[in-house]
Amino acid sequence: MLNVKDVHRIGILVKDLDKAVKLFTTIFGAKVGITYRKDETENYQLTYDEIPPVGLKSAYLTIGKDFQIELMASSTPDGVMAKEIERKGEGIYSISFQVENVEEAIKDLEASGVRVVGKQLDWKTKTNQGDVHTPYALTHPKDTCGFMIEIGMR
Repeated sequence: MLNVKDVHRIGILVKDLDKAVKLFTTIFGAKVGITYRKDETENYQLTYDEIPPVGLKSAYLTIGKDFQIELMASSTPDGVMAKEIERKGEGIYSISFQVENVEEAIKDLEASGVRVVGKQLDWKTKTNQGDVHTPYALTHPKDTCGFMIEIGMR
């Protein structure tokens, strides 16, 4: 069994990032930015991110005390995210869980028959305080109820 420490955020795929940010901030009272918790001693502020190789741009929001959302849109008309929006439309795309050890979590997932399609063990997230090593892995949506599970370090 996977040792999940926390639910970090949900990822929502949207066609228009600016429109979605406006919706969540003006109607639902969300604040732009999240606290990215690497562990109990390291916390970073994260507002926007872009991953050019897959054509992804994201805005991170906090609703209420600490519920975190990643609004995800395509940054290129022919990238992976554009194809996902075309294929699936807007909606919940992923749930991010925090674990103590991503490599152990990958082994546990694979031993349980869940395919891991993205292993980014050397990934660095660009935060307001600089690049932070944030390894993560993604499950195949067909093995996890139609959406991706992202496993990241706590």
